[in-house]
Amino acid sequence: LAIRRSVWTLRHKTDVPPELAELIRTYSGGLTPHQRDIFRQFLHWARDRDCSDSRDRVYGLLGLLPEAVSQHITVDYSRPVFQVYMDTLLAEVKELKELNVLGECCLDDRLPGSPSWVPNLASKTTARDGILSGVRNLQQHVCATLNSEAVARYVAPDRLEVCGVHSDTVSTLGPTASGCPAERL
Repeated sequence: LAIRRSVWTLRHKTDVPPELAELIRTYSGGLTPHQRDIFRQFLHWARDRDCSDSRDRVYGLLGLLPEAVSQHITVDYSRPVFQVYMDTLLAEVKELKELNVLGECCLDDRLPGSPSWVPNLASKTTARDGILSGVRNLQQHVCATLNSEAVARYVAPDRLEVCGVHSDTVSTLGPTASGCPAERL
């Protein structure tokens, strides 16, 4: 909390040296986001950091996360990396009542043993980099719960149950896309 306040204060000062101002602009997106976007912004921020231990992408940010989220995450380096990422996602879902973070998951780059709904924070790839990469203004299109609170619960060992509205059924599948930009959404 003290770091976020300091960065916020420095961002609004006019007499900050240009080199420091540039550093603050670079890092402040990950340090001072709005409460509802904080987890996803930290995911992006953490993905771009070099860590000798991938768990530090979470543990290194605990002091920056809202206490409501960080209180559910215990530092334990004996736990598998995917378990640390899973606990982080579950804490965010529980406290902020959103499922938008599921858009950060990429089936092609899962951690070994990890459920499909747990993002791999060590990877630079997200679902937005695959089939969804051609969608303009993606933030407007990825809103899993719209204005409602997400209702979700973890069922051990690897299932996330969510409540939703059935809107349609896939009845047929077309040919597999080759990945060229013309075949994207």
